[in-house]
Amino acid sequence: DKLVSGVKKMYNKDDEVDKFSFEMMKKFEGYSETAYPDVVDDDGNVLQYAIGYGSSFLPPFITGEEKSRPVRKSDNITKKQATELKEFDIDRIQDTINSELSEVGLKLDDLPVRVSSVLTSLGFNYGSLEGVHPLKDRKFNEGKLDTDKSKFTQSVVQMIKSGHDKKDFTNLANFLEFNKSQDEPGTGLEARRKDESLIIKTGSGSDYYGLQNLNIPKLPESSDNLKSLNDSNSVSPIIESKSDQLAQ
Repeated sequence: DKLVSGVKKMYNKDDEVDKFSFEMMKKFEGYSETAYPDVVDDDGNVLQYAIGYGSSFLPPFITGEEKSRPVRKSDNITKKQATELKEFDIDRIQDTINSELSEVGLKLDDLPVRVSSVLTSLGFNYGSLEGVHPLKDRKFNEGKLDTDKSKFTQSVVQMIKSGHDKKDFTNLANFLEFNKSQDEPGTGLEARRKDESLIIKTGSGSDYYGLQNLNIPKLPESSDNLKSLNDSNSVSPIIESKSDQLAQ
């Protein structure tokens, strides 16, 4: 390990993925200490409530109950509990993603932090990578013209495998920008998908969610968990969001 300015800097990739995934989802989801409608049908019936940083299920260590259960309208949560719950959600969804990636011989740790963090955000939003671009959507895309920049017929796992092999994840980023962002155009979800695309390409998002200074470092893919960082690759701290700055 290299000494940087007389200090040994150890880089733990898993910790960085968790850190940046949490920072992204805090901005994307926002925080609420009370339960709020998360999924509503066309008739206005609430199908799912969420709480904290967008969590829809509460495990026993939050409720004190025997089993995990969906969030109820009457639930409340503290910020400390919401942070613990989001860390639990991140671990849970990363287990799902790693299971999916194992089908092509990969795991999150094999990917750049920019990509792994975005995949964690996507997995949380859709429940799995397959849920992001399911078979029915891929079949629909097969009917598009080859000149249509929104045409993507591969699964997300296949896009990741291709990006890993080429050491270039531009196609995955373009899928989020030109295809997935149009599921609900003109909404916060469109902005979220475009921010995730931008994060893969640059390490930061836009000021829509206050992620313009996320600054995920560009590091090579590696399954080696501990790495030394030089000064140019050191991880920049997350700065306050615009709303935080304006509140001061």
